[in-house]
Amino acid sequence: MHQPTNASGGNSGKACIELIVENAIIQSMRYFNKLPGFIKTPSGIEWILLRKLPLIFAACAAVPVTAILLLYFGNQTLDPEQLKTIYLCLGILFSIFFFVGAAAIGCIVVMIMKGPAYVADPYELPKENKKLEQYPNR
Repeated sequence: MHQPTNASGGNSGKACIELIVENAIIQSMRYFNKLPGFIKTPSGIEWILLRKLPLIFAACAAVPVTAILLLYFGNQTLDPEQLKTIYLCLGILFSIFFFVGAAAIGCIVVMIMKGPAYVADPYELPKENKKLEQYPNR
């Protein structure tokens, strides 16, 4: 196996970690076989949405973040009504984060489901015992 080295002749830590991860992926995928005859589904709207999620998050988060910053930097002391507004904006900000995160997870699940189909090794079922299916005599 090739050992990557850095300029001083020692092993490069990052390159070694990359080799370990690559070998682990190769060995774990050895246990799966691609389903013969499977046609990969073309990508759809999930890639478009996944690429736009950072922009969607930034655009939606701009309003509550702006309100929080204006309240914090615009006032020396904050009264309870202003604190309530800040907490409300934080709640909206976290809700936006969770909605965008859920959409990202959904996109990833769709991409995985559209990928190539893998089949594990077949599992031989035990022989059927007909005596187990009969009801006892009453």
